[in-house]
Amino acid sequence: MNLTYVLLEKDNRESFESVYPSVIPDEPDRVSIGAASKKGEVLGAVSFVYVNCQINIDWLYVNPFVRNQGVGRGLVMEIIRMIRKTGERYPLAARFPVTEEDTSLHRFFLAMEEFEVSYSHDRYYVTAEDLRKQKRFRKMLEEDQSPVRFFEEPIETQKLILALLESEQVYSVGDYEKWKENCVPELCFSLVMDDTLAGLIIVQKKGKDLELDWLYSKYPPALYSILKTTLEETKRLYPEADVTFEVMNDEARRLAEKSFPEAKRAYIYEAHW
Repeated sequence: MNLTYVLLEKDNRESFESVYPSVIPDEPDRVSIGAASKKGEVLGAVSFVYVNCQINIDWLYVNPFVRNQGVGRGLVMEIIRMIRKTGERYPLAARFPVTEEDTSLHRFFLAMEEFEVSYSHDRYYVTAEDLRKQKRFRKMLEEDQSPVRFFEEPIETQKLILALLESEQVYSVGDYEKWKENCVPELCFSLVMDDTLAGLIIVQKKGKDLELDWLYSKYPPALYSILKTTLEETKRLYPEADVTFEVMNDEARRLAEKSFPEAKRAYIYEAHW
């Protein structure tokens, strides 16, 4: 199909309202592209945000009457062409809601021969209410645990804890100063019981979202105590932010399914090309 691609900006965005809703925010580092036929018919749109040296596609829509005719593929390839012009090869990611009924986007990305899958996973959007809905955890959440802000501990204690995690091969921060820059100190908590690390939670910035970058505990009450504290503090301090928890392995999946079964989910498809 012969397509024309245009950058969507304030002066032409209204013309593409049917495929690119006005509720999608204009923001720095966001690029949106519309596709039209040679006759000027609006056919689809794609939008991505450049975050942490990665291209994140969070909107891709094609008018139903022209699906399976190459419009979606053309829009994604237009992004690739734009990236190539920069001389860089940024990783590409696509994020979209998970539904049992509609797997078309899964099939679409998997069918693109230009991509080689690196990994794919679920992202949960979580709140303190998600925890409270689980009756079996209420007693744990009511127990008198006292998490403390991790970065308010002496730096020697912080590094001792991080060294412990690295020795167990569960978490490595590399350069401490660079790692700390990405953390949200007021939302990072640790819990020590009987002179033993019972739990640790690290929250980092992820664009406009906040990511539960690391959860550690060998004692479930401690885990749910620091989770509850962190999520409540997030709601108080960052009411507009989404808190995300990415499921990258079987252990994380079990925790997510057990703790956040009703949480909103998105599917992350990541690839290199």
